[in-house]
Amino acid sequence: MKKFRFTLRSVETVRGLRELRAREAFTAAVRAVRAADAAKVAAREQRERFEVRLVAARQQPLRASEQIAFFQSYQEEFARERKAEEALVAARNEMDRQRGLWIAARRDLRCVPPRPSAAPGQSRAVPARGLPPRGRHAGTPGISIRSRSTPI
Repeated sequence: MKKFRFTLRSVETVRGLRELRAREAFTAAVRAVRAADAAKVAAREQRERFEVRLVAARQQPLRASEQIAFFQSYQEEFARERKAEEALVAARNEMDRQRGLWIAARRDLRCVPPRPSAAPGQSRAVPARGLPPRGRHAGTPGISIRSRSTPI
């Protein structure tokens, strides 16, 4: 009985696609972290601008109703900044999770031995059942089967 030889090409293909998807998900998570960080910075800058306006407004006499309105607005700005901070933490956690998945997929891909690459001029196929190799470089150097002087 002939020995069964299982090539790992299909396993490598599946694991390569899995690794590619994991890398793309990690890249998307990195982009989400950058966007969340930019949103957090924008919220903080907006809150700081509001604080400057609030301090400038307090230099003049304020009525109680204005004081309450300023305080509520400040609380809203502070809540926006807190939500942006929470979104950034969630995005970083997701990025860490995606990084772990990508590393695991990359590790699985590296478990498969790499395919042997053929050097230029060498045939990849191994002759089956003792048949002579075919192709341009097959046979004796300088002699081609097609270069007969007499037609058959």
